[in-house]
Order: sequence, then structure tokens, then C-alpha cells
Amino acid sequence: MEFMGIPVYMNRNLILDLYSTLISGYVESKEDLFLKTRDNFAKFQIDNKTSKGRDSKKTDPEDKNNVIGNSCSDVLDYYGNVENRNGRRVQTRLKKSFTTFTIYNSLRKIMYSKKMIKSCDEVEFDNIISGDFIEINTIMPPTSLESQIYSVISLIEAYDTKLLNKLLPYDDPKYTITNFDFIYKELKVLLELLNKNNTNYIVVQNNKFKVVLNVNLNYFMDKNYYVYDNVNCCFKVMCQVTKKIGNGEYLNLLDKTCIPDYYMEILNLTRSYLDILKKYDIIIPQGFSCLVEYPAIKAVAIAMYI
Repeated sequence: MEFMGIPVYMNRNLILDLYSTLISGYVESKEDLFLKTRDNFAKFQIDNKTSKGRDSKKTDPEDKNNVIGNSCSDVLDYYGNVENRNGRRVQTRLKKSFTTFTIYNSLRKIMYSKKMIKSCDEVEFDNIISGDFIEINTIMPPTSLESQIYSVISLIEAYDTKLLNKLLPYDDPKYTITNFDFIYKELKVLLELLNKNNTNYIVVQNNKFKVVLNVNLNYFMDKNYYVYDNVNCCFKVMCQVTKKIGNGEYLNLLDKTCIPDYYMEILNLTRSYLDILKKYDIIIPQGFSCLVEYPAIKAVAIAMYI
């Protein structure tokens, strides 16, 4: 399976983990290191030693002969030493390095050879199970829960909460506490939770089912790339299935908040408040796309390319 796509997204951590498990290989580069040393050493020393001595000696106390001796010595010693050392050492180091794209290309070929990936032609919703590696052709639809929430936040900021609160029917007691100030603050917190740790859900579609991809925005190849730059365009995704949505089931994109029921009520409440603005001919966004129904799967994106 020759890989000819242009990479858009590569989950480096997952790719390296799979690569280290399945493949032992590397791209080798050579690095030469030249070291040159030079040491100079000089030592000069002078020693001068002078000694004098005098003695008197009699062999017998009654003897009048007296032997007197004088001695004198003067020693001058010169010592010199000069040393010059030059050294040269060549050290060669081999460094193993490779790019994420190179690793993925090799990994993909090996996984296909081991029949670990279900390709586009083989993927049928009924034969998908959790843990499967699949590669499918998809289309990026122009739908994003985060964008829908952000559009409401920007609308409230544009009109200002004070003005929008005046449009609420204050004869109804429920609007005295819960107003656009409350809605605005809760939506800001919700948007922050959905983008926590720079991860997102992206819902893509093929001709058989929907795929909810868990992606990390840090792994897009171009840091200036926006997830929805290629809306309505075809691209290929390699991913690992983490959950299969059965008949009568659905996946809630608010699950990441850990309190999806609460934030679902917040969004429903927001919808009712927006309907009030609609009466004043204020253009409002469409509904919130929170639920992904059967047939659908949830998966971790490993690579995306066009």
C-alpha cells in the first residue's frame, strides 16, 4: 500500500508507540567531531649549596701534636627541562534520527502486510469492533459544536447583555435570575471545557457511517492550520476505534465535560432565549449539534492526509 497523501495530522505519540512495538529500524546519520590539543611545559631550576667545616684532633692527651683540619665545599647545580606536546583526535558518532512522516509510512506498510488495518474497501459498519485499526475516506462536514457555541457567545458580546436582558419578558419570574449574563458565563465555561488540553471532537462522514474523531490540535502538521480549513473536502483518516454506536444509541459530544446532562440543559435553555431574540428580527445561529446517532463510531485519530 503506497502512501502518496499529503499529511495534515500525525499523532506522533501513538505512531511512535506502534512503531516501537512492530518495527525495529532507523534512519542513520553520521557526525564527525575533530578535537585538537596542544600543551607547552617548561621548567628551569638552579641549586647552590655551600658548606664549611673545621676540626681539631689529638690522638693522646699528653701528646703535643695537634691535627687541625679545615674543609670547604661549594656546589652549584643547574637543571632545565622543556616539553611540548601536540595531540589530535578524531571522534565519529552515529546518530539515529527519523521524521514522523517516515515512521508513519513504514508503520502503515507493515500494518497492512500484517493485515492489521481494515481498508476503505473492507470497512463495513457491521464488522467493525472496538480496537480495530481502520483507514477510510471521509468528508469534513461544515458542522462544529464548538463553532455553534462560539457564535452564540459572539452574538451576546455584539449586542451586550444589558441590551439583550431588556428584551426578556420580565413579567415572568424565571427571567429575573437566569438571564443573558448567566447564559454568557456558562457558555464561556463550556467552550473552555470542550477545548481543554487543546483536544477536540471532529465529526466526519463517509458514505456508510459517521466517525467522531478525538484529535489533539498540537499534532496538526502546520501550526497555522485550522481544523475546518478543508470543510466539504475529501481526505483519508487512519484511526483506532474506541467505541461503536449501536442501533438506538448515540454519542454525546458533551461527554468531555463529565456532566453532559447539565450542559445539555444549558444549551436547551440557550435555545429558548435565542427564540426570544428571533421575535425582534435578530439573526440567531441554528441549533446545537450535540448528539451523534447510529450508525457511528468513536475513534482516536492517528493520521489524516489528503
